[in-house]
This record gives sequence, structure tokens and C-alpha cells, in this order.
Amino acid sequence: MTRKFFLILLTLAFSTITFSYSQDTGTRQKLIGSWIYAGLQFKSSMTESDKVESEKADKKNKDLIITFESNGNYIVWNKQSGKNNPFAKGAVSLTNKGRHLKIEGLEGDIDKLNEELLMLSHPNRPLMVFKKYMPENK
Repeated sequence: MTRKFFLILLTLAFSTITFSYSQDTGTRQKLIGSWIYAGLQFKSSMTESDKVESEKADKKNKDLIITFESNGNYIVWNKQSGKNNPFAKGAVSLTNKGRHLKIEGLEGDIDKLNEELLMLSHPNRPLMVFKKYMPENK
């Protein structure tokens, strides 16, 4: 009886880990490619000073591009004088079953992720919106 219980418990634990890993892998697959910063979506509950700070961040992030590679790494860059200008790179961290993204200088919950749009949220901040980057959508 104890052995059956142990086997059932082991099977459930393995299934949970596999399910969590598959969700993380699915998110990683959807992220692969380049995403260009498209702006912020403000929440109505933001104070005026929060909006001013967010608008400064919006200007700073203009033309920011994040490339997620199939090996789990990323590069943050922009184009300057026709050349790629990288300024951060490292490993992508996905937690909370693939719903929370963290890279250097950027962290948030993935609110939306499809072939065209990536939206990240963080408490007390507006949504950060990224669009799939193609040289012609610049």
C-alpha cells in the first residue's frame, strides 16, 4: 500500500513538473525573434506625476529592440546610423509557469503574447507594449 501511494505521488509530481516545463517552453518558443518597443498603455488609476515619469521612460525606450534567441539568451539593442547597437545581453528568466519575464533592466508579467504583440505589466506601472520587429515596421 505504501509503495503504491509513493508511486502515485511520484507520478503526480513528475506530471506537474512536466506540465510547468511545457508551459515555460511554449512561452520561450513564442518569444523567439525580435520585438520593438511600441509604447506604454496607461492605467486610469495613475497619478499625474506617475504619468510624467512614465512618459520620460517612454521616450528613453523609443526604438528599443529585444531579440530572444532559441538558446534562451536575449540581446537588447537599437539601430544607430544603420548599425545594430547592442547594450545588454544575457539569459532569459521565465518564472511563474512561463508568465513572468525577467531580463536585465526589464521585468514583468506577460499579459499578452502572440505572433504580433508582447505586453508586460508590473504593479504601479503602465503596460509596456512591444510589437514583432520586422525592418519594414520601423
